[in-house]
Amino acid sequence: MRSYQLYGLGTANRTRLNVAVREGSLVSFAYVLHLEFPEPGMHAFEKLLDGPMHRWMLWDQQWMIRQLYRLREAGLLSKVSEIDRMRQFTTRYTLADAVQRIVAFAKESPV
Repeated sequence: MRSYQLYGLGTANRTRLNVAVREGSLVSFAYVLHLEFPEPGMHAFEKLLDGPMHRWMLWDQQWMIRQLYRLREAGLLSKVSEIDRMRQFTTRYTLADAVQRIVAFAKESPV
């Protein structure tokens, strides 16, 4: 519980832990995204937003959507589309190929 408080993720008392969603870094989002979706392909936003990235990392869903667009602009994703109720993104690389590009991206991007 102290970790949650130390990193500003929540508050705790003897009987309750209150946590809040947060924003992460683009580089860590890119890495975890490719861990979750290790093969190139088309994926529904809902699979991303209802999955471990949101639940375990406590990342804000709207922030996650904005990061998809940023990764598309950086060339790490092929496509991000929101047409009516169809919202999906397309990964371009396997996990192994993505890691090399993410490391290069991290080196050239300001923190």
